[in-house]
Amino acid sequence: MALLVAVFLPLFVKAALAESDWEYWSQFEAKIELKNDLSLLVKPELRFSDDMSDHYYTHLEIGLDWKVNSWLAVSPCYRHVEQKKNDNWSTEKRPHLNATFKLKMSEKIKISNRFRLEYRIMESNETFRYTNKTTLFLPSVTEFKIEPYLADEFFYDFDEGFHNKNRIFAGAEMKITENWKAGIAYILESRKKGDDWTDVNVLVTTIKYSF
Repeated sequence: MALLVAVFLPLFVKAALAESDWEYWSQFEAKIELKNDLSLLVKPELRFSDDMSDHYYTHLEIGLDWKVNSWLAVSPCYRHVEQKKNDNWSTEKRPHLNATFKLKMSEKIKISNRFRLEYRIMESNETFRYTNKTTLFLPSVTEFKIEPYLADEFFYDFDEGFHNKNRIFAGAEMKITENWKAGIAYILESRKKGDDWTDVNVLVTTIKYSF
């Protein structure tokens, strides 16, 4: 718990002092088990910018999640993106392949590392992008079925040839029933434009349902 506070506090202090925008992302995930180690994923998402007042982004993602063994999962997916820029909406088609490695550090602490390679088919151009997300799952609050976590995700655009985005996560998930989970997180997203980096504060809520 002390580790969680030590990471949460600087993030919220920076967010409170910053003049950067606040966004809200609403995520939903439905997981349908096809076989013991294979599931179908359906994941719609809405995003709002301008202090959570302007709907600027929607995506629908469909994919498979294959649990290869206890420490590796592979997930081929397709994401259809609609995004608004300067009051105009554009479409992006984004197939991507994910490989997630999991490690149990102790009885209460786990870590995962997800590799993702995206092929972004946009109206103006096509490019590959690599993302890597490392997540540290902290000791759960057993009586409330709450699992806190910390994570970092970086983005490398092959077309631009450099690391141009980074996300730091601090959040938690709670098991509501056998099939339902709810989550909330804060993300500090840093975006590079030219030689400058800008920060965006993001509040994320997640609902997950397993069939």
